[in-house]
Formats: sequence, structure tokens, C-alpha cells
Amino acid sequence: MTQIQTILEHLQTQGKITSATAIGVYGITRLAAVIDKLTKQGVKIDRRYFKGVRAPRVAEYSLHKEASA
Repeated sequence: MTQIQTILEHLQTQGKITSATAIGVYGITRLAAVIDKLTKQGVKIDRRYFKGVRAPRVAEYSLHKEASA
């Protein structure tokens, strides 16, 4: 399975992912690059930033949920 497939499957099953999870669980060190590739393939991804314990800003990615009408 490619890194792109791995991250997409994680997002579909777990809902969200951070760089720490990508590194610790999958050994993927460049999560932002994988997210960029998914976005270019047309996958809508939301980004949320928060203050980390050892980092000034941490990104958390999740699949975009369409608002139901």
C-alpha cells in the first residue's frame, strides 16, 4: 500500500491524523506532502491548527464533511 493509500484509509476509518501519528504508526515523516498529493487528486481535506506540547503549531488533518442541506 502506498503512503497516499495508507493516509486516505486512516482518514476514512479514524477521522483525523497528525504528523506525530503518521510517524509513530506508519513511519511517514512527510505527512504534509502526502496530504498535498491527496488534495491534488481531488480529495477535500480540512486542516485545523492547535498549540502542541513541544511545537508552537500542530496541524491536524481530516476529510472534509459536506454540509447537508
